[in-house]
Amino acid sequence: MKQVKTLLVAALCSVFGLSAFAWPDNMYFVGGPFGGDWSLDSRSEAFEKDADDPTVFYYKGYIGYPTYNDGNTPGEFKIIDGPAWNGFHPAQATNYVLSKEDIGKALPMLASDEKLGDTKWVLPEDHSMDGWYEIKLTTAVGNRTFTIERFTPAQSDYTVGLFIYGGPFVNNSGSTDWLVYNNYARMERDQDNPNLFHYKGYIERSQWGGAPGDFRFALRHGWHEQLRPGEQSIALTSYPVGEPQTIFTTASGDTNWQLPEDGSANGYWDFTVDPKNLTFTVNEFIHDLDYFTEMYLVGNAVPAGWNAENPEVMQKSERGVYTWTGVLAAPVADQAYDFKFLRRKSWSGGCYVANTENEAVALGTSAAVKYEKNYMMHNSGNDYKFTLDPACAGKEVTVTLDLNAKTLLVTENVGTGVDAVEALQAQVFAAEGKVMISGLEGEDYTASIFTLDGRQVAACSFNGRTEVALSQGCYVVTVRNEAGKAMKAKVAVL
Repeated sequence: MKQVKTLLVAALCSVFGLSAFAWPDNMYFVGGPFGGDWSLDSRSEAFEKDADDPTVFYYKGYIGYPTYNDGNTPGEFKIIDGPAWNGFHPAQATNYVLSKEDIGKALPMLASDEKLGDTKWVLPEDHSMDGWYEIKLTTAVGNRTFTIERFTPAQSDYTVGLFIYGGPFVNNSGSTDWLVYNNYARMERDQDNPNLFHYKGYIERSQWGGAPGDFRFALRHGWHEQLRPGEQSIALTSYPVGEPQTIFTTASGDTNWQLPEDGSANGYWDFTVDPKNLTFTVNEFIHDLDYFTEMYLVGNAVPAGWNAENPEVMQKSERGVYTWTGVLAAPVADQAYDFKFLRRKSWSGGCYVANTENEAVALGTSAAVKYEKNYMMHNSGNDYKFTLDPACAGKEVTVTLDLNAKTLLVTENVGTGVDAVEALQAQVFAAEGKVMISGLEGEDYTASIFTLDGRQVAACSFNGRTEVALSQGCYVVTVRNEAGKAMKAKVAVL
């Protein structure tokens, strides 16, 4: 049966002018200049697919003949679609050595099922083709070409690339091994000074592996030519911002940069490594409580439901504290009335969950939250939700997530509700930095003013008409008369 399917696919490909490799999803470099150990784990995601033509890919960046040579053919490389060895090879029966004469030419390629042998592309050992490339890869049947559209020669002693390995970069769902693909990051080369490499992004201590907070640098994939802080491991937070620190090249030892267990180094980092002059510079650090300006709320208990792409947005009210005010959703039949918190609009990022499955939360009572970096990876952690009584449906509440105390609180906004049968006839508007409330002349009223997260900021009694000076912002105003009639309005004070 398998053979029949294979023959059928081949026949269809023949009819429609396709082959097994006509429409790859991704293209990668692998080989000497891109890691050196010819492992699929060391492939570099170097190509970008054309937005309009899925058979065309582009690469812009530096490629150089490595200065190391340990028998692993440092100048040779392949182009593969990964994670298998399918890819595209020079059309010749032997390896193809690139030269400046090839710039602007459409060099013919063969797919893996068409190749004449295990041919590779080669950078000359004399470093004459070390430099900055713009490459166009066309993979369609009948027009498979490798074109160097632009080439700028560069110094041969530039570091070919720089990797970061370590616990904070473990992102592979199958293993915590630092060398497994997706468990490391390739740093970005500076466009003005090719000796410098930058990392800019959020880093946090991992929840898995034997060294979840440790990391180091390497000049290529593997344990060769590593960059380390010295004879002792160093906490990343100990480095002063903007001051270059000396680092060391070593092929042995086990010292690393470290993120402390208390989470004090979790956050956005911008740092620069200079492998030529052996320096490490922290340019900026923003702690995660300052870095995240929003959190996200999802679940059956809120209007967004289980929609990670369009969740309920929780705004930061102060450092590490996030709030959402809204009306709870109607219960879903045969489903828990539940919710949890997300760090990003994605299921694959960190989330804040309960400590026990379907943990009940009462209105006005604080509950503990637990952080899971990614409950979907390594079969680790939990995805326990918080639950509310379905009788809360339709109530206006404020949900507060306090990451300083690792707690949540759901409170009902009784003060902003309308509990009278008949609506009150009054006008509420804002002007000149004040909230204006106008009722019937001669009648007595009470008014309460709340922020959108449910905090009361003013209250007063008046006859007929009043005005309240407030700072700039949005408010909910409730007004009641002596007969119990009430109204609610939202206003913006400018």
